[in-house]
Amino acid sequence: MFVVPGLAETHTAADATDASRSAAEVTFDAIHQYGGVVLGEHLGQLFTIAWIVMVSAMMFRSTIFRPWLGWFGLVAPAVYSIGQLELIATAGPFEIGT
Repeated sequence: MFVVPGLAETHTAADATDASRSAAEVTFDAIHQYGGVVLGEHLGQLFTIAWIVMVSAMMFRSTIFRPWLGWFGLVAPAVYSIGQLELIATAGPFEIGT
């Protein structure tokens, strides 16, 4: 990422104060959550899920593939979608059942 070298330099500078180090850490966390988790992982996985669904739908219409392969292709993205919950867990300290 383009921001990380600047933040690392700010954090490791010889004249860096505790406040500037803390600000660099908070900025890095914010950029990581937005750029890495929201854009990179979440949208990337959603597009992958959509692609799998479209390929599976084409398998139903194809004479090359058996219909059960298309159904398997529709089950896989459903399971893959459960993995999206992991990304939500990185957004904050959530406690289930309390």
